[in-house]
Amino acid sequence: FSCNMRTQESVYGILIGLFLIGIVFLVSSFYYYQYNPRFIEVTGSVFTLADLGNYLKAMIGAKVSEGARDASYTILCSGFDMDFSCPCSKTTSCPAAKQMYEKLFVTDVADFISSFQIFSKNNKIYYPYNISFSFIGGKIEGGITQSCSEIMSGASDESFSVYVKNITIDIEDSSGNNYKILAPIGADIINNRMWFLYRKVKSWIEAGGGTCLLSCDPNSCAKSLQDYINDPYVTCTGTLVENNGPCVVKDNSCCSPNGYRVCVISVNCTDYKYYQYIHGKNIPLSIIVSGTLYASLETYHDTCVEEYKCECVNNVITSCTLIKKYAELCTCENINTVLQ
Repeated sequence: FSCNMRTQESVYGILIGLFLIGIVFLVSSFYYYQYNPRFIEVTGSVFTLADLGNYLKAMIGAKVSEGARDASYTILCSGFDMDFSCPCSKTTSCPAAKQMYEKLFVTDVADFISSFQIFSKNNKIYYPYNISFSFIGGKIEGGITQSCSEIMSGASDESFSVYVKNITIDIEDSSGNNYKILAPIGADIINNRMWFLYRKVKSWIEAGGGTCLLSCDPNSCAKSLQDYINDPYVTCTGTLVENNGPCVVKDNSCCSPNGYRVCVISVNCTDYKYYQYIHGKNIPLSIIVSGTLYASLETYHDTCVEEYKCECVNNVITSCTLIKKYAELCTCENINTVLQ
């Protein structure tokens, strides 16, 4: 199941499903009206504006739950933008990770509402009712209710809660009667270990997990991360994405002639404890992170301020010529500039 899979097909599927649900809703409402005198008739129709408003709110609630699970799958595929490169590994702080997830989740819900509004209008699903959605302040707000202290403590390892707000549903019938409902909606996302995988991988990188790259062996990195996670439901596999060897990361070696990249390894850790219903399939969640091993800087630089062009014979440096000096020390921020 590809991590790059877009949700367009699933959106169309949802909309078609909602079209069919709408028909069922109308038919069931008719029979409900026929046999329940308490069901109030409004302008010749068989259900009230409030009933339709609550139905639409419930529909959005279902999408909130689905969108939260979709977002967990997608963001884990990106590894929360973390990598275990050596040197210069990168982790994503909990506040930043929450923001990344919330943006993905809220955008998904907003896109669905916009698509549904166009679809229902064009196909007259709720005719003669006119339905419109609007966002207070021009946008949906939403996010995760748990704090970073809860996430990093492990309290959100098995489940978390999401919400959206600022959604207004306007319904108008053919007689001009209007009903408006403000729809703050929440959902509990249970049996989902997104934050468990994020927390473990972040901690592994910060503990120096990137040293597994020194051997350029993907199995070594996979085993290192799996041992660190130490969970019977999690299995990690490694892939050698790029290898510019053979290379020994020591002084006097000729490492990585094309940009000092010795090797790149990707590790995929899959959690089989729970399966998520994502885009029509039940699948386990996986987090994917990668790391790049850079050649020993001392081989080519004198304390990272002088760059040398070195001649190599049989992978051994024979001579070096000073070609450039730098005014600042080498840091993770400017390493790519220095190494080019």
